[in-house]
Amino acid sequence: MFKPLISIIVCTYNRDRFLPECLLSISTQTADRTIYELIIIDNNSNDNTATISKDFISHNPELNARYILESEQGLSNARNRGIKEASGEYLVFVDDDAILDSEYIEKIRQFILLRPDVTGLGGKIIAKYVDGEEPDWMNPFSRGLFLSEVDYGNEIMELDGYRKYPFGCNMIIHRRFFETGWKFDSTLGVIGKDGGRCEEKVLFRDIARKNHLIYYLPDAFVHHQIDVQRMTKPYIRKLSYGLGSSLRVLSAQEGFGAFVKRGIEIIIKFFGAIFFSLVYLVKGKPSVSKHLIAYRWMVLKGYFKG
Repeated sequence: MFKPLISIIVCTYNRDRFLPECLLSISTQTADRTIYELIIIDNNSNDNTATISKDFISHNPELNARYILESEQGLSNARNRGIKEASGEYLVFVDDDAILDSEYIEKIRQFILLRPDVTGLGGKIIAKYVDGEEPDWMNPFSRGLFLSEVDYGNEIMELDGYRKYPFGCNMIIHRRFFETGWKFDSTLGVIGKDGGRCEEKVLFRDIARKNHLIYYLPDAFVHHQIDVQRMTKPYIRKLSYGLGSSLRVLSAQEGFGAFVKRGIEIIIKFFGAIFFSLVYLVKGKPSVSKHLIAYRWMVLKGYFKG
């Protein structure tokens, strides 16, 4: 039975616009193809995802690639299916709208051979606007949530798993962690078209709690395709509210004390957003000012109402 070093898991849902470029970037890796496999998890898409995936596999017979339909809606369910199907020692999760650097797998291979003691790993995520330029409301406080950007610098470094951790668009986990029985929580994360979050936060929190090492590998980077739809007000509200709602679910699991503590933190961040919005207003950037308040208000609303 084929046992690759690395399993690349691409969970996808109705992203037929971006999926072809993601798959192409996987097929053009400089790494030896015998060290990795590709698993495409279709999370019950109703667009051309199945056709695109199957055509890609048939046109790239030299790749160890499989297409799998996961009908249980939700990104966490799709990722859990990927874990079940993967046979690699290291599981690489990348989003369906990510474009992998051509040396992405090779950079990971070189690192894990030197540091087999590392359980969690992730690299840079760089936004790539495909429908124009960056919106005028974008700011450092919003890049992580709305662009999934990650940039902790240009040096390899250990991450604490709490304040700093890899994002789901580019994260690598050693199989040993999942062999403990750990699974993504199906009540967290995106489900269909909703804006759920926090499943990655929980993953790296739990890795850190078990004293496993988490590292940042800047050279293993991906570009994250950002379309105009992600910059619209309805999408921003959905994502912000979804973050608050997911934090509420997470706090409920941790207990009443955690709910109160996190609620206070969210309230403080809301008032912090008001302060920074005034700063941006003085700087002549009213769009950033309005965005910050609206973003933090929806997180607050999602937390206490969601």
